[in-house]
Amino acid sequence: MNTNNLTMKDLAEVETLIGISMDLWDDSPKAMLSVALAYVAAKKHNPDLTWEQAQNWTIEEMQKAAVVESPKAKRS
Repeated sequence: MNTNNLTMKDLAEVETLIGISMDLWDDSPKAMLSVALAYVAAKKHNPDLTWEQAQNWTIEEMQKAAVVESPKAKRS
């Protein structure tokens, strides 16, 4: 999951969702951190997505929801 496009506001939302400061993410529950990061990223493209829906994703659904492919350059 590419988190490079998340803003500081997005990261603050992740902190709120999981209740853990970014400073402590290395020691945080990885499943909830992963879901929160994917949820915040996916919400940029699906504003109707809810936190409850994201918590019920399978790993495959989470990966698909958080990944938005960039347009490919056309070859001549």
